[in-house]
Amino acid sequence: MKRWGMSIAGAATAAALILGGGGIAYADSLFLTDELDVEVSSIDFGPIACGEQDTATVSLAAKRNGNVNSGNVFANSSTVTFSVLPTTGDAGAVATQPAPSTAALPGNWVASNNIFSTPSDSEITVGGSVEGTYTSKVTYKVAGTNTSSAAFSTTKDVTVSWEIVDCEVVVPDETVPVVVVTCPTEEVLRGSTAYATWVATDEVGGSGIAEPSSGSIELDTSSYGAATATAPVGTAKDIAGNESAEATCAYFVTEKTPPVVVLTCPDEDVLLGSSAEATWVATDEAGGSGIAEPSSGSIDLDTSSYGPATATAPAGTAKDLAGNGSAEVTCEYFVTENTPPVVDLVCPTSPLILGSSAVAEWTAYDPSPGSGIADDSPSSGSVALATSSVGSKTATVPAGTVWDAAGNESIADSCTYSVIYDFAGFFRPVDMGNVVNSAKAGSAVPIKFGLDGDQGLDILAAGSPTITFTSCNASATIDAIETTITAGGSSLSYDPVAGQYVYVWKTEKSWAGKCGTFALKLNDGTTHSALFKFLK
Repeated sequence: MKRWGMSIAGAATAAALILGGGGIAYADSLFLTDELDVEVSSIDFGPIACGEQDTATVSLAAKRNGNVNSGNVFANSSTVTFSVLPTTGDAGAVATQPAPSTAALPGNWVASNNIFSTPSDSEITVGGSVEGTYTSKVTYKVAGTNTSSAAFSTTKDVTVSWEIVDCEVVVPDETVPVVVVTCPTEEVLRGSTAYATWVATDEVGGSGIAEPSSGSIELDTSSYGAATATAPVGTAKDIAGNESAEATCAYFVTEKTPPVVVLTCPDEDVLLGSSAEATWVATDEAGGSGIAEPSSGSIDLDTSSYGPATATAPAGTAKDLAGNGSAEVTCEYFVTENTPPVVDLVCPTSPLILGSSAVAEWTAYDPSPGSGIADDSPSSGSVALATSSVGSKTATVPAGTVWDAAGNESIADSCTYSVIYDFAGFFRPVDMGNVVNSAKAGSAVPIKFGLDGDQGLDILAAGSPTITFTSCNASATIDAIETTITAGGSSLSYDPVAGQYVYVWKTEKSWAGKCGTFALKLNDGTTHSALFKFLK
């Protein structure tokens, strides 16, 4: 095996010159040397017996040439990568990838001249089974980063020549090699790095597979779903130069990125107890498996309570075709209500005395479920009652007296009460209660009573007083009227000295022997009565 050296720098050839800066600036170059450190650009293997092979080893190194030119100079302390490109020309020459494949450049790379990187070796093997003269070209490449942090590379060609001699006459090999591509049996993850492998075989008695006889094909994992890996025509060749046909295998790309659900609540407040919904829409990432139906929907909102609330689309609301479920998402909304608070005003059930002081009490509540009485709103109170005149009265709590947390105002509420005179009497000569007053039929009886002062003479209800006749009770206590008045008819007057009203009641002679109930009804709605028995 012959040993050759090869050093690599960064321009197209080791001797390339670049003009700049008024002088000559050399770029980094790819330098190939033999074992005597003499740069070589060609190797002549000479005669090789038919069916045999010969191998030469070349050393590759990056070489620093001349002055600085940032576009064509590797950066200090950077790492360069050596590689061999596919051979061209006659079949039968194969070069291995340089080893080691990388080299670290020194920190003074840019400032130094004629400095080399650590060498890397590659083997070039030639041979054949058909007599003749052959020539092939092996191209080596060094790549890295220049002083401007940009990608930079350069190549150098080695021409190899050889002669195959002493061959027997053989039948030409015209059968193409067979490539079998094997894809992963397990699903591969989208975006991951995965490979299919291939192996080439030649028919029994064929010329044999030219290296490489196996390899790998990087899989496209950019999109979810079934995919095909392809070994193109010519992936493998036999020594006779026959190229393999296209070969394929199938694989499946899966993904684990869950779909994204966007949940949208109503912008406006929703009414307490109403039917309302939040809507959701699901999307999958570009290149993903896509959303499994349904890709959108709605969620019923809970409107049973006043105030801020949260709608939730639970985990798994949406799924993609790979079976990934969405995460839980939420949105906020507000439940309002329009039912006003209720004010309950309660008036006294007992009549009020004319001129007295009294109030009606009220309390308020917000119907459940509701927002509740606002903190700055009164929840109870009272209304002063008017007692300056007698009769049935109405007290009112105005609308808007109370408001709830939602801003709804109460409606007006009313209650009724009555105001009556401060009645006292009857005074003598008339007795009240169960005592029966006896009077001579046709006489005038003074009915005396007080109303806590002079209330005017318009105090009697229409048609008052009245007499209602009943059967006489023989066991009743009878008290004779001590005083009667001679008068032409009934009349009402006020005695300011006594502070009493006097109603002169003119009885009828026809009432003799009868019993009845005298009823004095005032215009305040009250009735005051006394029992009478009329004598002849």
